[in-house]
Amino acid sequence: MKTTLIQIFIFLTLYCASQNRYDTPTQQKYESTHTTSNLDLLLKLAQAQEEAEEKKREDLRKKQTDNIKQDQEYNNYNTKSNNQSQIEENKKKELRLKNEKQIQKIQDLYANAPSYPVTLIDGVYNCEFVDQIEGVVSLKVYVQKNKITHFVKNNEKDVPIPFSSSITKGKALVKTICTMIGEPTRIEDTYYDVYFIETIYK
Repeated sequence: MKTTLIQIFIFLTLYCASQNRYDTPTQQKYESTHTTSNLDLLLKLAQAQEEAEEKKREDLRKKQTDNIKQDQEYNNYNTKSNNQSQIEENKKKELRLKNEKQIQKIQDLYANAPSYPVTLIDGVYNCEFVDQIEGVVSLKVYVQKNKITHFVKNNEKDVPIPFSSSITKGKALVKTICTMIGEPTRIEDTYYDVYFIETIYK
């Protein structure tokens, strides 16, 4: 754009110079002033147009920069979210494997016991509550008439057992209400296999 205007300016200057040789002084002065005014106007228009184009380019660059920044923030958020999800999934997997090992250990001890008690007399016993979600939970229980009636939670609170099968060969099945033993998010009644490992190996 500037190159074109300069060419126009040179052309008009040369043209005016050639015409000035044949014009009267008054006419030369008028046409020279008129030509200069036109050139000033063209230069101002060109400058204004160039400034407008530069502003458009600047706005475009800013928009592109903002878009890149938004994309980076979005990608960072997704990466962080995915990482957090992966961490939580790994924790769940580790807990599940830990529970499986604990359960297998109790089941192996029970299966390899040299003998089993036929019944248990009334009293307090240490035992293991086994559940696929919570794993193994060691608790103290009360036994009456060969059934579990209560268990002790946090070493201070006696919690009644709504249902208990008879204890056979050092093992029983019980039902607890909601979150009596461990998992706070479970809202259904939960059944546990109860193993009296300590009593079996006495």
